[in-house]
Amino acid sequence: MKKLIIETDKLAENIQNIQTFCKDNTIFAVVKGDGYGLSLLPYARFLLKQGITHFAVSESMEAIALKSDEDFSDATVLLLTPENNPDIVKELLQKGVTLTVGATAHLELIAKVSKETELAPSVHIKVDTGFGRFGFSYRDEKAILSAFEKHGKTVNITGVFTHYSCSFEPKYQITKMQDERFDVILDKVKAQNPDLFSKLTIHSANSCGALLYPNKNRNAVRIGSAFLGRLPMKAPVKLNRIAYLEVRVLDVNSLQKGDNVAYGNTYKAKEDINTAVIGIGYKDGFFTTKLNDAYRPIDVLRYLVTDLRSIGKKQYLYQGKYEILGRVGMYCAIVRNDGTLHTGDLVKVDCNPLFIDSSIQREYR
Repeated sequence: MKKLIIETDKLAENIQNIQTFCKDNTIFAVVKGDGYGLSLLPYARFLLKQGITHFAVSESMEAIALKSDEDFSDATVLLLTPENNPDIVKELLQKGVTLTVGATAHLELIAKVSKETELAPSVHIKVDTGFGRFGFSYRDEKAILSAFEKHGKTVNITGVFTHYSCSFEPKYQITKMQDERFDVILDKVKAQNPDLFSKLTIHSANSCGALLYPNKNRNAVRIGSAFLGRLPMKAPVKLNRIAYLEVRVLDVNSLQKGDNVAYGNTYKAKEDINTAVIGIGYKDGFFTTKLNDAYRPIDVLRYLVTDLRSIGKKQYLYQGKYEILGRVGMYCAIVRNDGTLHTGDLVKVDCNPLFIDSSIQREYR
C-alpha cells in the first residue's frame, strides 16, 4: 500500500522555528488544499498541539469541517474567500467561522443573514492592494471607510488584511508598494475609529512575506507552505522539507544494452543494467505539476531557459537515489537498480504532497 509519510519531528521543528521568528505576531496557519495535501483535520490537530490556535482556509467546506470538529470549538477559523450563498453564510455563522468581506454586497449579505438568524458574525475586511483577486480596491477609500463605519454597527469587524502578489521577490519593491497602499488605508481607518482600530487583527504577509520583509503595523501573519519547508526562496530560519511517499517495488528486471524503457522509447540502455518497477505513477499525483500559465514574453523566456537547463538532467526517485528511466507511467515508474532493490521492498519517493491523490493514506510518523 502506498502511503504519504509526514515526518512529525521535522514538522514540529518547522513550526517551532517559525513561531520563534514570528513571536510578535499571531500566526494564522493556512491549511487550504486539504492542509497542503497533509489531510486537513489531522494536520490542523497537529498544529493545534504545537500551540497554533488560529487557522485560515480558502473554501467554505474546509471552514465548516474544522469548526464541526470539537477540537476546534475554541479555535479561530478564518475563511479567506468571500461567500455569496446565503444558506452557506448561515451555516458558517452557526459554526462561528470568521468571514472575509471584499465588497459592500458581501457585507450587506452577511448583515442580512445575521439579522434573520440573530447570529453575531465576525468578519475581516479584505483590501486589494495589487493582487487583483478579492477585496475592496485600495483606491476605493470611501467604500472601505463606509464598511467600517456603517456596518461596524451591525457586524463585528475584527480584522483587516491584504495579500501580497510577489512576496518571494528578491528585492522589496512590489511588496513595499503594496505595504504603502495598505498603510494609507490603515491610517484612515485608525483616524476614523481609533477604538475599533486598536482591536483589529491586521495581516498582510503570507509565508514568504512573513520571513523576508518587515511586518510593521501588522499583528498577524499567515503561514502555509513554510510549515512544510517548501518555499520558492531561501528562508532566514531553518526549515525542513517534509513528507515523502512510501511505495513498494513491484518487480525487478534485467535489461541488455540497446533495450528500450517505458512509453515512447525515451530511454535506451547504453549498457546491460538492472531495473526496478516502483508502484507509483501520475494517477497518484507523482510527477504532476502546475501548468505554465503566464504568457508575458519574459515568462515564456524563463520557461524556455528552465526547460533547456533540464536537457540531459537525470531525475531521481528520492534525494539522489535511484535514477528514473524513461517516462513515468500512469501507475508505475522504472528506476535503475543498483542491486539494493528487491521485489516487495519499500522505497521512499520525493513528492509534493499538494499533488498527491487524496485516496493515498496519510500517516503521521
